[in-house]
This record gives sequence, structure tokens and C-alpha cells, in this order.
Amino acid sequence: MKGKRAISLVFLYAAITNGFNLKILATNYDLTYLSFAFGTYAVFSYLLKKGKELFVLNVENSVVWLYIFLAIHFLATVFLSIDSLKFSFIVFRQWGLISIFLLFRNFSVKEIDQALKWIFLITIVWLILYYLQLVGINLFIEERFLTSFKRNTPYLSIFFAIYAFYNFKKKEKWLIILPFLWTTVTSGSRGALTGLVLSFVVFYAIMKKSKQILIIGLIFFFGQTYITKFLSNETFSRNGEMSFLEELKNGFNTDYKHFHGVNLDGTFAYRTLYLSERIDYLLNHPQNIPFGVGSIYETSPNNYLHFFIQHSGRIETDDLFWAAPLLRYGFIGISLYIIFFFSYFRFFARQNLNDKTIKTGSVFFLFLLFTSMNTWSFTIVPNIMVMGMYYYKAKKSLSQYTVSGTIK
Repeated sequence: MKGKRAISLVFLYAAITNGFNLKILATNYDLTYLSFAFGTYAVFSYLLKKGKELFVLNVENSVVWLYIFLAIHFLATVFLSIDSLKFSFIVFRQWGLISIFLLFRNFSVKEIDQALKWIFLITIVWLILYYLQLVGINLFIEERFLTSFKRNTPYLSIFFAIYAFYNFKKKEKWLIILPFLWTTVTSGSRGALTGLVLSFVVFYAIMKKSKQILIIGLIFFFGQTYITKFLSNETFSRNGEMSFLEELKNGFNTDYKHFHGVNLDGTFAYRTLYLSERIDYLLNHPQNIPFGVGSIYETSPNNYLHFFIQHSGRIETDDLFWAAPLLRYGFIGISLYIIFFFSYFRFFARQNLNDKTIKTGSVFFLFLLFTSMNTWSFTIVPNIMVMGMYYYKAKKSLSQYTVSGTIK
């Protein structure tokens, strides 16, 4: 029976990735609705059992607070005729998938480990199929090419690189880590590389491990010639018009009107300008500061928003996490996300940082945090799934908890 329960998590992963993004397994049906239903059930189940403890600041409660806020926000958007039921529910379903975090409450450590091993093996196969793109064989749903970069990377490639680093033997782990990390080069994910390095540096700084920080520093020192060339090379520019160093320079230019009509897609400059324009919008419309503009869907006919920087979307862009929740949900909504992130990292930071489960969970969370200015990191459902699995794996493995789940 336990094996079957672990397999159910693998099927959940298959559903939220639409058959691992493969042509032969993909379906035209949006299976995230099924995942959303399971997540909603998990929230109500938690409320029935832990409702009296809802005002204790911990990870699980912060997820529930966020979900309840998103639900009320969705209903208010419909009743106030800001957007239609159809389009507002799409938004609620998309962001409400944070609820699947709570699904893993009823799984044992053994079942979570079993599911992770199967997902790891699936990701290895996914990785092999990914590299087949380099020789012209594409088995994925889309041919998502960007100049010389290859997309369709396994969702959890960075997670399993971190997982291998802390869970595999020295002789074996680099055989796993290097192929996973190389996807950041073949896909042109400079932000992922930077975020991963920063994650390890910050984690070891918290652990006060100066030796590890020194090693990372030496690697960067001796590799600075290559790194500078890498960052300055126009072939690694998203739009082929400016180097990464130029992107950084433009990124600190807050005059987004100056860049109207300029192709900045995928650059650091695009992300910072995109976010600063949305912040300016809220400041110029103070009535929207507390709760945002509403649960308006990007392509809804009721989307009245227009910006100078909006090529990849007026509300949403997969280049950046923070803009959409800030614009849609305002100060209160973004604060609830920050409370969740704070509670999650506080939980791991208070544990034995030498434990490999704690190490893996901490570094992966820091990676998501540092890349949240580069991707949708915290709304990519496989990432939420892994965060939930590692939280409950750590919680069930440790003995310093009260019945309520708060730290002693």
C-alpha cells in the first residue's frame, strides 16, 4: 500500500508537468485543475484538524493564510465585476496551486523518499531526451529554441544537482551533477548559474563555514577570465544586441519610458524595468496598493492595463516572479508570500544545518529565492511540490516538534 501511495506522487508530478512535457505522453486536457482540486482538499483537511491553531506563525498556516486570501480575492474580483468568473478562476487556479504544498502532510518519510527516487530516475531520462535536441531529435511538445539555446530542460534539474551533491558519494555525485548543471549553459540560463552560486555562498555563510566559501571564491577568482568573457559575449545576450554587462547597466536605469519599443526580452534590464513600472503604477493608483488590481487574467477582455514595458505580458511574465503578485494582489498579497518564504526558511535555519535533508532543502529554497528575479520560480508547480516534500520530510524526521508543528 505504501508503494502505491508513493506512486501517486509520481502521477501527480506527471500531471503537473503534462506528461513530462513529452509529445507521446502529453494531453490536451489541463491536468493542473486536478492538482488544484487535491490541493484545495488538503487546505480544507488542514483547517478541520488545525483550525484552532491557525493564528500560530508557522509554515503550514502561512500557506493556508495565502490560499484563503487568494480565494477571497478571486470572489471579490467576480462580485465587483473586475473580471469574469471564467478568467478570474483561471488566475485563482494558477496561484492557488500553492495549496499542493500541504498534500504531503499525510505521507511518511519513506514514501516521500521513494517518490523522490522515482522522480529522480524519470528526470534522468528527461535529461537524456533533452540532450538529444543537440543532435536534432526533439520528442517534446514544443520546439522551444532561442537562437542557439535549447529549452525543455527538466524542471528539477537544479534541485537534483543539489540533491546529488548532498546525498551521493563523492565518486558518483559529479557524474550526476555535471550533466544537470550543463543544462544551464545549453539553455543560456545565466541567472540559474548565478543563483546557484549565491545559494551555496549564503548557506555556508549561515553555517559559518569559511572553508567552503573560500573554495567557491577561489574557483571564481581563477575562473574570472572565462567568466568575464562569458558575461561579455554577445552570443549569451538574449536579444543579440547587448552583452550581459550592458544589461546590468541598463537594469539600474529606472526610466522605463526610455526603453519603450526596445527589444529587451529576457534581459536583466527588462526584468528590473518591468517591475519598476508596475510599482510606479501602484504608487500612482493608491487605491490599488492594499489589494492590487484584482485577479485579472492576462488575456481577458477586461484587462485594461497598458505599460511601456509589456512585450511578454502586461500582468504576467515568465521572466520574473514578483511583478504579477504585487500588481494583482497588492501590498497585502505580496506580504503573505513573504511571510510564507520567511516561515519556510526560518524552519530550516533552526534545524541541524549539517543534516543532508536540511542542507538540500535550504540550498534549493535559496536558489528559488535568488532566481525569483529571473523566473517564475515560486509558481512553477514542481518547485512547490519539492518544497512541500522536503518540508514534511524534515519535519517528520526531526523530533523537536510539538503536536501543533511549531518549533520548541
